[in-house]
Amino acid sequence: MRHALFPLLLLILASCSGCNQDIKPVDLLSGMDGQIPTLSAVMMHSTRSGTLLFDEDLASWSDFSSYPIPLEQVAIQGTAVTLVFREMVPPGSFVTVSGKVKDRSGNSTRFSTSLWGKNQNPATVLLSEFTTKGTEKNPDRVELYVTKSGNMGGIVITDETDRYVFPSLAVWAGEYLVVQFQQGTTTETHHSTQLAGLASNNGVIAVWTTPGSDAALMDAVTYSSITTTHDGWGNATVKEYAQEIALKGGWISAESTDAIPSTHLTATRSCNRKGTKDTNSREDWYVTTQGHATFGASNWEEVYQP
Repeated sequence: MRHALFPLLLLILASCSGCNQDIKPVDLLSGMDGQIPTLSAVMMHSTRSGTLLFDEDLASWSDFSSYPIPLEQVAIQGTAVTLVFREMVPPGSFVTVSGKVKDRSGNSTRFSTSLWGKNQNPATVLLSEFTTKGTEKNPDRVELYVTKSGNMGGIVITDETDRYVFPSLAVWAGEYLVVQFQQGTTTETHHSTQLAGLASNNGVIAVWTTPGSDAALMDAVTYSSITTTHDGWGNATVKEYAQEIALKGGWISAESTDAIPSTHLTATRSCNRKGTKDTNSREDWYVTTQGHATFGASNWEEVYQP
Protein backbone atom coordinates (compact mmCIF):
# COMPACT_ATOMS: atom_id res chain seq x y z
CA MET A 1 0.00 0.00 0.00
CA ARG A 2 1.16 3.52 -0.79
CA HIS A 3 3.12 5.72 1.58
CA ALA A 4 3.07 9.49 1.12
CA LEU A 5 2.51 12.70 2.97
CA PHE A 6 -1.02 13.22 4.21
CA PRO A 7 -3.05 15.93 2.41
CA LEU A 8 -2.12 19.50 3.02
CA LEU A 9 -5.10 21.67 3.94
CA LEU A 10 -3.40 24.83 2.66
CA LEU A 11 -1.66 25.28 -0.69
CA ILE A 12 0.62 28.31 -1.02
CA LEU A 13 2.62 28.95 -4.15
CA ALA A 14 5.10 31.76 -3.74
CA SER A 15 7.87 33.35 -5.73
CA CYS A 16 10.07 35.94 -4.10
CA SER A 17 12.81 38.49 -4.33
CA GLY A 18 14.92 36.69 -1.71
CA CYS A 19 15.37 33.23 -0.20
CA ASN A 20 13.16 31.87 2.61
CA GLN A 21 15.02 31.19 5.85
CA ASP A 22 13.87 30.36 9.36
CA ILE A 23 15.75 33.33 10.83
CA LYS A 24 15.34 36.69 9.14
CA PRO A 25 18.74 38.11 8.14
CA VAL A 26 19.51 41.70 9.03
CA ASP A 27 21.93 43.88 7.08
CA LEU A 28 24.12 45.23 9.87
CA LEU A 29 25.23 48.19 7.75
CA SER A 30 21.74 49.33 6.87
CA GLY A 31 19.88 47.91 9.89
CA MET A 32 17.21 46.71 7.42
CA ASP A 33 15.29 43.42 7.40
CA GLY A 34 16.37 41.44 4.34
CA GLN A 35 13.75 38.69 4.42
CA ILE A 36 10.55 38.56 2.37
CA PRO A 37 7.14 38.35 4.11
CA THR A 38 5.73 34.82 4.18
CA LEU A 39 2.06 33.85 3.99
CA SER A 40 1.28 31.78 7.10
CA ALA A 41 -2.52 31.34 7.20
CA VAL A 42 -5.72 32.05 5.29
CA MET A 43 -9.32 32.08 6.54
CA MET A 44 -12.82 33.18 5.63
CA HIS A 45 -14.78 35.25 8.18
CA SER A 46 -18.07 35.44 6.30
CA THR A 47 -19.49 34.35 2.98
CA ARG A 48 -17.80 37.34 1.26
CA SER A 49 -14.76 38.28 3.34
CA GLY A 50 -11.50 36.64 4.35
CA THR A 51 -8.02 37.33 5.70
CA LEU A 52 -4.47 36.49 4.64
CA LEU A 53 -1.98 36.45 7.53
CA PHE A 54 1.73 37.06 6.95
CA ASP A 55 4.63 36.63 9.35
CA GLU A 56 5.47 40.36 9.56
CA ASP A 57 3.89 43.79 9.17
CA LEU A 58 3.12 44.83 5.62
CA ALA A 59 3.44 48.22 3.98
CA SER A 60 1.70 47.82 0.63
CA TRP A 61 0.02 45.45 -1.81
CA SER A 62 -0.31 45.33 -5.60
CA ASP A 63 -1.50 43.19 -8.53
CA PHE A 64 -4.21 41.47 -6.49
CA SER A 65 -6.71 39.35 -8.41
CA SER A 66 -9.11 36.53 -7.65
CA TYR A 67 -10.90 33.83 -9.63
CA PRO A 68 -13.68 32.94 -10.26
CA ILE A 69 -15.17 35.65 -8.00
CA PRO A 70 -13.59 39.12 -8.37
CA LEU A 71 -12.30 41.15 -5.45
CA GLU A 72 -14.21 44.22 -4.33
CA GLN A 73 -11.86 45.52 -1.63
CA VAL A 74 -8.33 44.92 -0.27
CA ALA A 75 -6.98 46.44 2.94
CA ILE A 76 -3.78 46.01 4.98
CA GLN A 77 -3.49 46.29 8.75
CA GLY A 78 -0.30 45.04 10.38
CA THR A 79 0.33 41.45 9.32
CA ALA A 80 -3.20 40.96 7.92
CA VAL A 81 -4.64 41.54 4.46
CA THR A 82 -8.44 41.74 4.53
CA LEU A 83 -10.29 40.75 1.36
CA VAL A 84 -13.89 41.43 0.36
CA PHE A 85 -15.32 39.62 -2.67
CA ARG A 86 -18.06 40.93 -4.95
CA GLU A 87 -20.20 37.84 -4.40
CA MET A 88 -20.62 35.06 -1.87
CA VAL A 89 -18.10 32.20 -2.04
CA PRO A 90 -20.36 29.13 -1.73
CA PRO A 91 -19.53 26.55 0.96
CA GLY A 92 -17.63 23.66 -0.59
CA SER A 93 -16.15 25.97 -3.25
CA PHE A 94 -13.02 28.08 -3.24
CA VAL A 95 -11.68 31.25 -4.76
CA THR A 96 -8.04 31.58 -5.82
CA VAL A 97 -6.32 34.82 -4.82
CA SER A 98 -2.92 35.97 -6.06
CA GLY A 99 -0.95 39.16 -5.67
CA LYS A 100 2.14 40.88 -4.35
CA VAL A 101 2.86 42.32 -0.90
CA LYS A 102 5.76 44.39 0.41
CA ASP A 103 7.02 44.76 3.97
CA ARG A 104 8.22 47.98 5.60
CA SER A 105 11.81 47.29 4.56
CA GLY A 106 10.86 47.02 0.89
CA ASN A 107 11.08 43.23 0.62
CA SER A 108 8.33 41.84 -1.59
CA THR A 109 6.81 38.47 -2.40
CA ARG A 110 4.23 37.12 -4.83
CA PHE A 111 1.77 34.45 -3.70
CA SER A 112 -1.22 32.41 -4.82
CA THR A 113 -3.59 30.69 -2.41
CA SER A 114 -7.15 29.41 -2.07
CA LEU A 115 -9.89 30.54 0.32
CA TRP A 116 -12.77 28.14 0.88
CA GLY A 117 -16.33 29.39 1.25
CA LYS A 118 -17.66 29.89 4.78
CA ASN A 119 -20.23 27.32 5.85
CA GLN A 120 -22.59 29.22 8.15
CA ASN A 121 -24.74 26.19 8.98
CA PRO A 122 -22.39 23.20 9.14
CA ALA A 123 -23.74 19.73 9.78
CA THR A 124 -22.09 17.53 12.40
CA VAL A 125 -21.03 13.98 11.52
CA LEU A 126 -19.37 10.93 13.04
CA LEU A 127 -17.32 8.30 11.27
CA SER A 128 -19.55 5.22 11.29
CA GLU A 129 -18.07 2.43 9.13
CA PHE A 130 -15.02 1.78 6.97
CA THR A 131 -13.08 -0.89 5.07
CA THR A 132 -9.37 -0.77 4.23
CA LYS A 133 -8.72 -3.96 2.20
CA GLY A 134 -11.01 -3.29 -0.71
CA THR A 135 -11.42 -5.11 -4.01
CA GLU A 136 -12.75 -4.01 -7.38
CA LYS A 137 -16.20 -5.29 -6.43
CA ASN A 138 -16.05 -3.91 -2.88
CA PRO A 139 -13.72 -0.89 -2.90
CA ASP A 140 -12.56 0.93 0.21
CA ARG A 141 -15.30 3.20 1.53
CA VAL A 142 -15.94 5.36 4.58
CA GLU A 143 -19.40 6.02 6.00
CA LEU A 144 -20.42 9.14 7.90
CA TYR A 145 -23.47 9.38 10.16
CA VAL A 146 -25.11 12.80 10.44
CA THR A 147 -25.68 13.71 14.09
CA LYS A 148 -26.84 17.30 13.50
CA SER A 149 -28.69 18.63 10.46
CA GLY A 150 -27.03 21.31 8.38
CA ASN A 151 -24.87 21.83 5.31
CA MET A 152 -21.90 19.62 4.39
CA GLY A 153 -20.26 22.27 2.20
CA GLY A 154 -16.50 22.40 2.81
CA ILE A 155 -16.39 19.55 5.34
CA VAL A 156 -13.44 17.37 4.33
CA ILE A 157 -12.62 13.73 5.00
CA THR A 158 -8.99 12.64 4.71
CA ASP A 159 -6.58 9.80 5.15
CA GLU A 160 -2.80 10.26 5.08
CA THR A 161 -2.65 10.94 1.32
CA ASP A 162 -6.11 11.57 -0.09
CA ARG A 163 -9.23 13.59 0.65
CA TYR A 164 -12.75 14.51 -0.36
CA VAL A 165 -14.27 17.96 0.11
CA PHE A 166 -18.06 17.96 0.28
CA PRO A 167 -19.95 20.37 -1.96
CA SER A 168 -22.82 22.45 -0.62
CA LEU A 169 -25.30 19.78 0.44
CA ALA A 170 -28.17 19.94 2.92
CA VAL A 171 -28.38 16.87 5.19
CA TRP A 172 -30.54 15.83 8.12
CA ALA A 173 -29.74 14.07 11.37
CA GLY A 174 -29.92 10.31 10.92
CA GLU A 175 -28.66 10.30 7.33
CA TYR A 176 -25.70 8.23 6.13
CA LEU A 177 -23.12 9.53 3.66
CA VAL A 178 -20.64 7.23 1.92
CA VAL A 179 -17.30 8.35 0.46
CA GLN A 180 -15.47 5.97 -1.88
CA PHE A 181 -11.65 5.90 -1.57
CA GLN A 182 -10.79 3.28 -4.21
CA GLN A 183 -11.54 2.52 -7.86
CA GLY A 184 -14.08 -0.24 -8.38
CA THR A 185 -17.24 -1.39 -10.07
CA THR A 186 -19.17 0.27 -7.25
CA THR A 187 -19.46 4.02 -7.85
CA GLU A 188 -20.55 6.24 -5.00
CA THR A 189 -21.74 9.82 -5.48
CA HIS A 190 -18.95 11.07 -3.21
CA HIS A 191 -15.41 9.90 -3.92
CA SER A 192 -11.89 10.92 -3.02
CA THR A 193 -9.53 12.74 -5.36
CA GLN A 194 -7.06 9.94 -6.00
CA LEU A 195 -9.20 6.80 -5.50
CA ALA A 196 -6.03 4.85 -4.70
CA GLY A 197 -7.44 3.03 -1.68
CA LEU A 198 -6.98 3.47 2.05
CA ALA A 199 -3.87 2.12 3.76
CA SER A 200 -4.59 -1.59 4.34
CA ASN A 201 -3.23 -2.13 7.84
CA ASN A 202 -2.04 1.12 9.43
CA GLY A 203 -3.82 4.40 8.88
CA VAL A 204 -5.77 7.44 10.02
CA ILE A 205 -9.16 8.67 8.84
CA ALA A 206 -10.21 12.17 9.90
CA VAL A 207 -13.04 14.63 9.30
CA TRP A 208 -12.26 18.38 9.34
CA THR A 209 -14.56 21.38 9.28
CA THR A 210 -12.83 22.98 6.27
CA PRO A 211 -9.84 22.43 3.97
CA GLY A 212 -8.45 25.80 5.11
CA SER A 213 -5.68 26.51 7.60
CA ASP A 214 -8.28 27.30 10.28
CA ALA A 215 -9.76 23.78 10.13
CA ALA A 216 -11.07 22.17 13.32
CA LEU A 217 -11.09 18.41 13.81
CA MET A 218 -14.63 16.98 13.82
CA ASP A 219 -13.93 13.25 14.22
CA ALA A 220 -11.14 10.73 13.63
CA VAL A 221 -10.07 7.10 13.96
CA THR A 222 -6.70 5.37 13.87
CA TYR A 223 -6.15 1.71 13.02
CA SER A 224 -3.06 -0.48 13.17
CA SER A 225 -1.75 -4.02 12.80
CA ILE A 226 1.05 -3.03 15.22
CA THR A 227 3.95 -3.66 12.88
CA THR A 228 7.59 -3.65 13.95
CA THR A 229 8.38 -0.34 12.24
CA HIS A 230 7.74 3.28 13.24
CA ASP A 231 6.31 2.35 16.64
CA GLY A 232 3.73 0.07 15.07
CA TRP A 233 2.43 2.52 12.44
CA GLY A 234 4.32 1.07 9.47
CA ASN A 235 5.69 4.37 8.16
CA ALA A 236 6.55 7.86 9.34
CA THR A 237 3.64 9.54 7.55
CA VAL A 238 0.97 7.55 9.38
CA LYS A 239 2.80 7.99 12.68
CA GLU A 240 2.95 11.78 12.24
CA TYR A 241 -0.74 12.01 11.33
CA ALA A 242 -1.68 9.84 14.32
CA GLN A 243 0.32 12.18 16.54
CA GLU A 244 -1.46 15.22 15.10
CA ILE A 245 -4.88 13.65 15.63
CA ALA A 246 -4.06 12.73 19.24
CA LEU A 247 -2.67 16.21 19.91
CA LYS A 248 -5.95 17.75 18.72
CA GLY A 249 -7.99 15.45 20.94
CA GLY A 250 -9.42 13.33 18.13
CA TRP A 251 -8.09 10.02 19.50
CA ILE A 252 -7.15 8.73 22.92
CA SER A 253 -3.43 8.56 22.15
CA ALA A 254 -0.82 8.36 19.40
CA GLU A 255 0.21 4.83 20.43
CA SER A 256 -0.45 2.15 17.82
CA THR A 257 -1.49 -0.20 20.63
CA ASP A 258 -4.43 2.14 21.32
CA ALA A 259 -5.58 2.10 17.67
CA ILE A 260 -8.36 -0.09 16.27
CA PRO A 261 -6.85 -3.53 15.43
CA SER A 262 -6.92 -3.98 11.65
CA THR A 263 -5.83 -7.62 11.38
CA HIS A 264 -9.31 -9.09 10.80
CA LEU A 265 -10.64 -6.43 8.41
CA THR A 266 -11.56 -7.53 4.85
CA ALA A 267 -13.35 -5.95 1.88
CA THR A 268 -16.75 -6.93 3.35
CA ARG A 269 -15.81 -7.44 7.00
CA SER A 270 -16.02 -3.77 7.91
CA CYS A 271 -15.13 -1.84 11.04
CA ASN A 272 -18.29 -0.39 12.62
CA ARG A 273 -19.04 2.13 15.34
CA LYS A 274 -21.16 0.99 18.27
CA GLY A 275 -24.17 3.24 17.70
CA THR A 276 -23.12 6.84 18.30
CA LYS A 277 -20.73 6.08 21.17
CA ASP A 278 -17.77 8.43 20.88
CA THR A 279 -14.98 8.16 23.45
CA ASN A 280 -12.28 8.61 20.78
CA SER A 281 -10.97 5.12 21.47
CA ARG A 282 -10.97 1.61 20.03
CA GLU A 283 -13.71 0.74 22.54
CA ASP A 284 -16.22 2.54 20.27
CA TRP A 285 -15.58 0.09 17.39
CA TYR A 286 -15.95 -3.57 16.40
CA VAL A 287 -15.32 -5.72 13.31
CA THR A 288 -18.52 -7.20 11.91
CA THR A 289 -18.96 -10.62 10.31
CA GLN A 290 -17.92 -11.48 6.75
CA GLY A 291 -20.21 -10.13 4.03
CA HIS A 292 -21.99 -7.73 6.37
CA ALA A 293 -20.62 -4.33 5.41
CA THR A 294 -23.69 -2.08 5.29
CA PHE A 295 -22.56 1.21 3.75
CA GLY A 296 -25.41 3.71 3.60
CA ALA A 297 -27.53 1.95 6.21
CA SER A 298 -27.49 0.99 9.89
CA ASN A 299 -24.49 -1.06 10.93
CA TRP A 300 -24.75 -4.83 11.16
CA GLU A 301 -24.47 -5.54 14.87
CA GLU A 302 -23.02 -9.06 14.84
CA VAL A 303 -19.38 -9.06 15.96
CA TYR A 304 -16.74 -11.14 14.20
CA GLN A 305 -15.23 -13.82 16.45
CA PRO A 306 -11.78 -14.92 15.21
